[in-house]
Amino acid sequence: MTITQGERGEQVMTLSGTGPSYDCRWSATLRAPGPPLELGPTSVTFGDPVSCSPGRWRRLEMPDDHTVVRELVGSGGAPVTYTKTG
Repeated sequence: MTITQGERGEQVMTLSGTGPSYDCRWSATLRAPGPPLELGPTSVTFGDPVSCSPGRWRRLEMPDDHTVVRELVGSGGAPVTYTKTG
């Protein structure tokens, strides 16, 4: 996941994911600068549309320089925590 600065409505996030049966890339626009940062629904920019379905809008919390907590708003799922390594 890469997040860049931008204005509301501009693409500010790109994300890639690969696995045994998929190779996908997504992008999202800035919904609100936050905190928390809010990103619009993701659009598929590369990959099979069935395997790489677009996602819901998301809210990102950044409690420190190495951690991002992602909530897919309205999904009913628990937030996911990412930790930067290296």
